[in-house]
Amino acid sequence: LTGSRPAPQSVVDQIIDRADGIPLFVEDLTQHVIQSLEIRGPNEANGSPSKNHSAVTVPTTLQGTLMSRLDRLGETALRVAQVASVLGRDFSYEMLSEMVGIPYKALIAALEKLGKSQLLVKQRNQSVTAYSFKHALIRDAAYSSLLKKQRRALHAHAAQLLHTQVREQQPELIAYHYEVANEIELAVDYWLAAGRRSAKRSNFVEAIDQLNHALALIEDAPKSESMQEKEIALYIILGGAQTGYRGFSATEAGEAYNRALKLAHKANSSQGIFSALSGAGSYYITRAEFARCRELANQCLERAEDQAAIPPFVIGKRLLGGVQFMTGEIDAAIQELEYAVSLYDEHATSFQDSDLLYVQDHKSTALCYLALAYTVSGQLDKGLDVARESLAHSRRRGDLHTTNFSLTYLAAVQHFRRDTPATLDTATQSLELALEQGFATWVGVSRMIMGEYLVFNGEHEQGLQQIAQGMEKHGTTQAIAYQPFGISLLAKALMRVGRFDDARDAVQRALGVIEQYNERWYLPELWRLLGMIASAQDDDEAESWLHKSIELAREQGALFWELRAVTELAHLMKQQGKPEVARELVAPVYQQFSEGLSTWHLREAQQLLQ
Repeated sequence: LTGSRPAPQSVVDQIIDRADGIPLFVEDLTQHVIQSLEIRGPNEANGSPSKNHSAVTVPTTLQGTLMSRLDRLGETALRVAQVASVLGRDFSYEMLSEMVGIPYKALIAALEKLGKSQLLVKQRNQSVTAYSFKHALIRDAAYSSLLKKQRRALHAHAAQLLHTQVREQQPELIAYHYEVANEIELAVDYWLAAGRRSAKRSNFVEAIDQLNHALALIEDAPKSESMQEKEIALYIILGGAQTGYRGFSATEAGEAYNRALKLAHKANSSQGIFSALSGAGSYYITRAEFARCRELANQCLERAEDQAAIPPFVIGKRLLGGVQFMTGEIDAAIQELEYAVSLYDEHATSFQDSDLLYVQDHKSTALCYLALAYTVSGQLDKGLDVARESLAHSRRRGDLHTTNFSLTYLAAVQHFRRDTPATLDTATQSLELALEQGFATWVGVSRMIMGEYLVFNGEHEQGLQQIAQGMEKHGTTQAIAYQPFGISLLAKALMRVGRFDDARDAVQRALGVIEQYNERWYLPELWRLLGMIASAQDDDEAESWLHKSIELAREQGALFWELRAVTELAHLMKQQGKPEVARELVAPVYQQFSEGLSTWHLREAQQLLQ
């Protein structure tokens, strides 16, 4: 078979007829035959290809042969094959009959002719009557015989019919038909619906592809106010899909949200602005760009003053409270986050079906930060209750990404309380869900918490390996926030196996992150760890580091951190033969606790006092 001379008709017919049952489509089989033959041009000698014979193509006679077969079956059968080709290689009788518009008997007769000619095959074991083109090339030949105007009209008709049948199940199919019909605005609507559906089902790669495809259509389409609103929505959903797939702090997520924000400001779209602010705020806080996140939170609250809607206030308070917690303003954070939760509860109906406009549920997220803030402030039982409430709320909503968010924060709260079996169980659930759904954000932190537990329980090598893997995964998401906490888990594990110099280096690395990004909520703990390392190495700086930890904890309102630091300093005083000094350190701090008295750290303090 060469491009320079027509292939014998008998060879083409044999390829078509004999391909049945061979697990290759006709085009694949043809290529296989071509590549297997020793191809020679008419002027070749000695079995060597001529120098000017550079390419071999499937002969045009193949298209002609297929059309000849269709033509011989009559006008009605050809029309049926052409309409069917618009529906794809596989199609249902119901759709075909709606599309072709001929009487029942004529349609059945045409289908029988096509079947007997081995051009169509009736599918078996189907709940509905359906057919397939026997080979893809037959479908392509029938489709190619249609004029462009005819194709567009048929695709538009197919889209309209499918709208009533598979609107919710297969919006991408309707989008395809509208796109080929050159109904671009309708195509964008359905690609958006397809991307939204895929994102909700955690099919993030598919969602990103569908949403980007819609954005490419918009780029070449005439500009209008309607298309501008669709573009904003596409970028917001795309930001959520990128967040699920790559993490809150992924560059791709930030680019999508910032693009949405820019377009929303240009269009003066309130809904778009607040949705984009929510996503962009989450992006910046996880990248530890706290000043930028605070700026966005204040923008949100300022704009909310002119709105009757409640979600903008909740968004602003949630973002502001989150930033305040991360920067060590514990009391202020609790106040803002409590307000956000109370507003949400008072106006819960405003947040129904908002999981794709906002990448996570505002109540669940606010409760996560609030759980940590309560814990750090010394309200230990309240912190645990709130973390559990966040998880329960997320599960009631059925949002898996937010559920993973809640699981990770609950594991952190349990870790701080040293509820070791519960910590392992929750962290394992978090990790399994993240791996199952492909949620990049939660894999790293879950692994780190699990690893620290393993080291604590004597499985040193495995635990250190888990922590290292978790830190590496956390880093791949481009997240900066919580890095000091993650590094501290490594430092504590290294201390437990006696590698104090390595532990000191790890803490210093965490302090470097804090100095650069101002994530101060965990700073008292890092100074406490330096005090513990110095004490283990008989370093005179131990007392100084512990005093620094105590002073900053008091300044932040972080009563729990203060207790842990004074307890450590009390152990040091006791070793130095100063039991009364130890008592004077611990007693006033311990007495401020009214809950969580059964937790490990409070029991330790009580034993010291006794």
